[in-house]
Amino acid sequence: MAAETEFTLMRRGMDSLGIAVLWARPEDGRVVYGNRAALALFDCSEQELLSRRMADIDAAFGDGGWSYFIAELRASGSFERETILLGKSERPLLVNLSSSLAVMDGEESIIYLGLTQITPKRCYHGKHAEESSKQI
Repeated sequence: MAAETEFTLMRRGMDSLGIAVLWARPEDGRVVYGNRAALALFDCSEQELLSRRMADIDAAFGDGGWSYFIAELRASGSFERETILLGKSERPLLVNLSSSLAVMDGEESIIYLGLTQITPKRCYHGKHAEESSKQI
């Protein structure tokens, strides 16, 4: 199967996922793809999202943070953390960010970022579950 066909199939699959997915360039953090769930999460158009870099969305990636993140990703292969992203009008979004680095033909090609929004209800249940497990 040709690489272009594989890319098209992968993109169609990502578009139908219920979790937000972003693809960003390793060299500068430029967002090159966002699925429908990402557009809904950030409450923006595809054009608006593709005009941003990860440093525009996550303040931790500014001031050299993206380079540090890429170095950590290279060392570990994948990375997961909770962070606060900035949506439309600088609206804060608490998310769990899972990421991995794709290597194609021996070159780093894209960073995959999966975003799951953490709602107050999920925070409560997570804390409650931790407290319950400590009591056992």
